[in-house]
Amino acid sequence: MKRSFENPNMLETLNRLRKNKKPLWKRVREILASPTRKRISINVSRLSKLSKKHKDVVFVVPGKILGSGAIKNKFDVLSFSVSDSAVQKMKQAGCKHYDLKESVDQKGQISVKGNFMILR
Repeated sequence: MKRSFENPNMLETLNRLRKNKKPLWKRVREILASPTRKRISINVSRLSKLSKKHKDVVFVVPGKILGSGAIKNKFDVLSFSVSDSAVQKMKQAGCKHYDLKESVDQKGQISVKGNFMILR
C-alpha cells in the first residue's frame, strides 16, 4: 500500500530527495517516509553531547529537534522540523541549523557541505 502525505512540505522534501541517488540521502528519505509515530525526535541536549565526540560533523535529523536541555557545544544540524524553543537555544549557543527542504534543490543536490551523520 502506498502512503499518502497530507503535509505538502513532507511531500516536496521526499520528491526532492528521491532525485539524489546517494545511499545516505536514500536512507534519510526512507526514515522520513515512515509513519509519524516512528519518526525521530531529538533534544538539543543530546545533540550537544554528541558534538563533543563528533567534531566537524553535520548532524542529519530526519524528524524534529526539540528544545529540552542545555547546549554546551556548538554544532551544525540539518533537520526536517525544529521547535521554537530549540531554535532559540541554538541561536543563543551559536549553532547552525539548516532546513532539509531548503537545503535540497530541485535536482536533488544538497547545498550544505560537510561530513554527515544520520541520527536515530
